[in-house]
Order: sequence, then structure tokens, then C-alpha cells
Amino acid sequence: FGSVLEAGSNIYAAAGSPLSNSNIGYVHILRRNQFGSFYVDQALAAPGHDANGKFGNDIAIINDGKWMFVGQPGVDKVQVYQFIEIDEEGLFAIAENTVGDGITTTFTLATTPTSIYELKVIVGNKLMIPFKEYTISGDEIIFTTAPGVVEISIVRNNYFDFITTLTGTASTNFGHKVLTSTDAVQIIVSAPDENDGTIRTFNRSIENLVADGTTNRFVTSLEPSDLGRNQISVDGNTTNDYNFVGARTWVLTETPAAGS
Repeated sequence: FGSVLEAGSNIYAAAGSPLSNSNIGYVHILRRNQFGSFYVDQALAAPGHDANGKFGNDIAIINDGKWMFVGQPGVDKVQVYQFIEIDEEGLFAIAENTVGDGITTTFTLATTPTSIYELKVIVGNKLMIPFKEYTISGDEIIFTTAPGVVEISIVRNNYFDFITTLTGTASTNFGHKVLTSTDAVQIIVSAPDENDGTIRTFNRSIENLVADGTTNRFVTSLEPSDLGRNQISVDGNTTNDYNFVGARTWVLTETPAAGS
């Protein structure tokens, strides 16, 4: 645990354990409390839970903590995550004081989760790891092993959500090292076993537009569904004050200044 450490400038950090579970590898998200101490707040496994993937071999988090890139060089991948803040943290996704019986593996949740990662699942005193120890199907959580006669706590939490995978050439150790610019516009990934060593650069920016100072309505070249998890910035400052109003069209709450 913690052979790799990375942190942004906010309250979150990440600890990578690439050799855990016979080199499958995991990442644990650490959260700073009001006293300045860190505690484990989320457990991450690669979406494919790949054998010998070495997930967490390297981690890059941008300054504001909103994007995280995790190297998985055993299968030549980098997994991309975005930090998601929910409206209300701590809401129970299963009845309080639910107790296992050592037989039941499937439990019904109060609502269907948006992502497997938004649930903080604790059995007894152990934080469970998605894909390894449980999966989600609709409004049900299915444990790999039936919880014993212990309390099961499942709450909705702020979380890092999986967005996409960057894939390198097979057997090149792609993802051995990962760096990102402070705003995550560029991601730099090493593949030390490709030729005499290769560095690849990825550009995360989808489209740049220039404001005229009179309109707050803009049209993109891609459908919103093609953009994945959307992020809009004005002069480099991320904003959530916008709405999509139709195919390829979004409206900012405030009109940006000319030249923005």
C-alpha cells in the first residue's frame, strides 16, 4: 500500500499499490479532514480488473484535483478519472443498520447509482474495492463473497469517476510514468520498452472558441454525448454555470468578455 503517492492542491491525495493482489493493483483516494489528517475515502480498481495490470504504478493529479490519470503499464494503459461532486454526501444507499448473514450476496439499493464509484461500501470496518469485492447491476449491489454477520454501510460520496482509457502499443510498458499539465490539457505518458523508449503526449482539449462580448450562446462541433464528461472553461477558469439546450448548443449564465 502506498508505494506511489500523488496529491493536488485541494483536500484529496492518491496512494497507488500496483503490486497488490498479484500485480492487479489498486488506488486508494485519501481525504484530509478538518484536523489536517488524511483518511481513506475511496478505493479504485481498473475497469477491467486486469491480471498483472499493475494499476497505480504511477498517478498524476492536476492542481485543483478534478482530473486524475493512473498508469497501468502491465496492460499498456492509462485510466482517466474525473472528480465528481454530488449534491448531498453521506446519504444512505441502503437501509441503515443493514447486517449480513453470511449467505446473501445481493442487496437492493435505494436508488440506481450513476456510477459504481459513487458508492462508499464498508463491510464491518473494511472499505470494499469495486470489481474485486462487489459489482453493480441496476439498483443491486452484488458482493463477490457474502458479507458475514456484520454491518454493511453504503453511502453516496464525492468520487473519482472513470472517464476513458488511453491505450499504448502492446508490451511497451505504456503507462510506466504519467505526467499532466496543471490544467490537464496535456497528458504525457512514457512507454520505456517501445523502441529505445517513447514518450507520448495526449491533448485533452476538445474545442476552443472565442467570445465576441455579446453572446452567451455557443455551438460545438461535436454532439454533447461525444464529449464524455463535459468541462467548460472561460480564460482557463472552469465553470459550471452553463446549460446544454439542444444538439451541440450550450448557453453560459453570464456573457463572456470579448476575446475570452
